[in-house]
Amino acid sequence: MVVIGGNESWVTVKNIAMLSSKAVALRIWAPLVDSMGAKRSLSISMAAVSPIPLLYYNATSVFELMGVSIFSSVAWAPWDVATALYMCYLVPEDRRPAFTSLQNVSSNIAATLGSAMRSWIGVHLGIYHVFLALTILISTTAMLAYKMTLELRYSS
Repeated sequence: MVVIGGNESWVTVKNIAMLSSKAVALRIWAPLVDSMGAKRSLSISMAAVSPIPLLYYNATSVFELMGVSIFSSVAWAPWDVATALYMCYLVPEDRRPAFTSLQNVSSNIAATLGSAMRSWIGVHLGIYHVFLALTILISTTAMLAYKMTLELRYSS
């Protein structure tokens, strides 16, 4: 943000835009996920979030940053709803606390490794390549996840 003339207030504006749009997006996406199915919703979400790193990279004003943040919230919402459904329908109730802990630890390990990788890429190849690599990795993960994700059978 500093590079494009931003300051600390941009973080607050970005967070307000993101959190308020996320609340609305979750409300809108919940019935859509129910009608489309969890697998399709995950795929749509992952495809939609793929360009977000490059969109953030190219945001040059607080308004563009807010726009990307709102888009990000809307794009991530079906992922959040669908993963909650997977948790409820695939994991036995008595194992959900342990599964949730394992999922959080795994996510944090992946995030830590990803941060290290992004730092290395940023130092050796430049910051643009960090955002490009994220876009490519998210797109690749989306394609793999679509092939590997189970469809849930549930009744609403």
